[in-house]
Amino acid sequence: MDKEALMGRFFNGKPGSRWTYDDSECFLCMTRLTDATRTREHIFPKWLLRRHDLWRESMTLMNGTLIKYGQLTIPCCSDCNNNHLSAMEIEVSNAFEAGYEGVQSLDRRTLFSWLAKIFYGLLVKERHILLDRRSQSGESILSDADLDRFAMHHLLMQSVRGDVVWSSEENPWSIFLLKCQTSETPSLNFDYIDSNHIPFLSIRVGEVAVVASLQDWGYLETGVEFRHMVAARQLELHPYQFKELALVACYTSMLFFRDRDHMLLSGHGQTTILPLPFPDRTTLNIKDPKLLHLASDFSLHFRTPRKYLVEGNRMISTLAGDDGAPWNMPWDGTNGFPMLSVHALDSDGRPILPRSVDDLKNAES
Repeated sequence: MDKEALMGRFFNGKPGSRWTYDDSECFLCMTRLTDATRTREHIFPKWLLRRHDLWRESMTLMNGTLIKYGQLTIPCCSDCNNNHLSAMEIEVSNAFEAGYEGVQSLDRRTLFSWLAKIFYGLLVKERHILLDRRSQSGESILSDADLDRFAMHHLLMQSVRGDVVWSSEENPWSIFLLKCQTSETPSLNFDYIDSNHIPFLSIRVGEVAVVASLQDWGYLETGVEFRHMVAARQLELHPYQFKELALVACYTSMLFFRDRDHMLLSGHGQTTILPLPFPDRTTLNIKDPKLLHLASDFSLHFRTPRKYLVEGNRMISTLAGDDGAPWNMPWDGTNGFPMLSVHALDSDGRPILPRSVDDLKNAES
């Protein structure tokens, strides 16, 4: 699909009817693929799979089934894959290889494009996978209408091709970089959490965690303060702490996410996105969100029974106490993560983190 036709869909398409998505088109530029131009883009890049030994590791899809990271590929034209995306991957790979300081110095637009590709790539993959993978036909996990909800995100992704720009005064994202503890086992130094409701993801790669709201136009960074993030910035995160931060940040972003009106100006080979002002929103200081309705998500990600995560009307936090003081949580680098509990406390009033449910029961008895 040529540039004018692609942009025309954003200018002229009606919500819910912009286009159909199939695996004979490039996921990025929507060009019809031929035998000469067809390639497969790895959603999680090959350098990441190699570095963290993820080829045979699996992630869970929205339908509850597992798929190996190495199988997470999507259709892509040779131009997007070998030119635009390849150059981006080299830059991002080098940054993560250099650790926290390397990613800190990475151009935020490049980091945004990389994160945006992963988030959107997973949506496209689930559009092409059947809801019942044992069947040869039927509905896919996601529909065309599901992807249509992320049309503006897809438009912002065209910046990696140089087809889209936006005002230098305001960027689409809120991106937080945090430091993490690491393991000698490469696969334990990786984790990924996202949302299918809004463009949001968190990814842990080695000593670097990235928490990103990809289309809030900076609101999570500038308009919200919550003790979990304040504490996280003072810590080297345990994998559990990363998971908690990702879930709380996603919840917070969803609370205040608003679809924003935009003005699109097309000319001189580019489309410029001009976000219109948000309605006035008061800066919020979220010191103690109850988060009780997230208990099921916490239980799933922590693989811990819900009753051990909740006491009264509050959730346990591995990041900070009620006074906001950060809690250091040492990690021995193994996958035998300790069980969480709000019930057993040490002499300083901090949670004891036993390693099994049996240990927890013994601590309570």
